[in-house]
Amino acid sequence: MKLHSLKLTRKELKKLDSEVLPVRDKEYYPYGTELLFESEIIKKIPKLSKLNAGDQIVIRAKGFVSGKDVHQKSNIGGEKKETTSVRIQLTDIGFVNKSDYDEAFKEASNKK
Repeated sequence: MKLHSLKLTRKELKKLDSEVLPVRDKEYYPYGTELLFESEIIKKIPKLSKLNAGDQIVIRAKGFVSGKDVHQKSNIGGEKKETTSVRIQLTDIGFVNKSDYDEAFKEASNKK
């Protein structure tokens, strides 16, 4: 399984409207790429309560595509722009210990 960086380059940032991309703390990750787990899920996955800000983790998840939208717009000058969004509903998630990282992704790759 190949991991893909979601961090945007400066070139990619220039292409995006500043209204669309809130930039936080000098990190260039677009809106909608952050997972938030609240109390109900933390009760199901107690390991989450042991994490601290700044900790790096590896996750494995299973889900399904719950929607896909293609949006077209144009400005007064006739310039057209199309954006696509894909919604993925996570159904199962697991956290991998650093020592198990390679084995977990090898296993995930073999299940294709």
